[in-house]
Amino acid sequence: SRSTPAASSPRARTDRISVCAFVTDAVTEAVLRDGLTDLVPEGLDIRRGSVRAVIAAMMRMPTPEVLIVDISGQDRPLQILLELCDVIQPMTRLMVIGDMDDVNLYREIIRNIGAIDYIFKPITLEMIGRQLAPLVTQQSVVGDSSRGGRVIAITGSRGGVGASLIAATLAWHLGVDSNRHAILVDADIHTGIMPELFGLQSNAPLTDLFQGITPIAPDFLEEIVQPVNSKFHLLSGNLPYGHTFSYATGSALSLIEALRLRYNFVVLDVPFL
Repeated sequence: SRSTPAASSPRARTDRISVCAFVTDAVTEAVLRDGLTDLVPEGLDIRRGSVRAVIAAMMRMPTPEVLIVDISGQDRPLQILLELCDVIQPMTRLMVIGDMDDVNLYREIIRNIGAIDYIFKPITLEMIGRQLAPLVTQQSVVGDSSRGGRVIAITGSRGGVGASLIAATLAWHLGVDSNRHAILVDADIHTGIMPELFGLQSNAPLTDLFQGITPIAPDFLEEIVQPVNSKFHLLSGNLPYGHTFSYATGSALSLIEALRLRYNFVVLDVPFL
């Protein structure tokens, strides 16, 4: 298997664009600019391009807080939107624009894709004020957990069977080779090897999270994870033998749910004890 090179210490938190939109026609582009410029005086990025262009761009740039995509002319809009969801953070607020007034399509986009809303053309300034403005200003309800990331837990029947190596190489494949938002959680707080494996200094935020000392929230997690690269992060704990901590009931589940909102893949290296 391929060895994992040491990290170059990029920042875990990047300066993300507030609102990014990809549309397929000049009229929609002009209306979006007129309606959103005052709402987003900084951090507004409107481009021309299909959903394929969106996917290509999201593979290269940090996911924006709000992403507006245009599915007009797509033969299989649901499939292409599912592909898009694999490369953006689950917590991104997604708005879909299309050219079909179809209630079944609307339901599929909202329920199965997890988008905040679907609006069909022609787009007007009044529609932006009523439907897009609450999305941009975070006054709308965030999409449900249908867009949450996948969780993969790996453990062994005893120590030394290679479970940690499998977890590390899988997480590397997802976060680096596949360029997805991925995090590896080294849940062995006493003998975890992940920081050393990826050339990072050991720290112990995971222990604080389990004790309830550190709040578990997607935004705050970005400040405490260790970046292996821009999209692949590590969360670990490091306590000497003999040091104990008081586990706060439910903290592991809360942590997993918070990570699912931030990452497409959550790989857990779980010790056998």
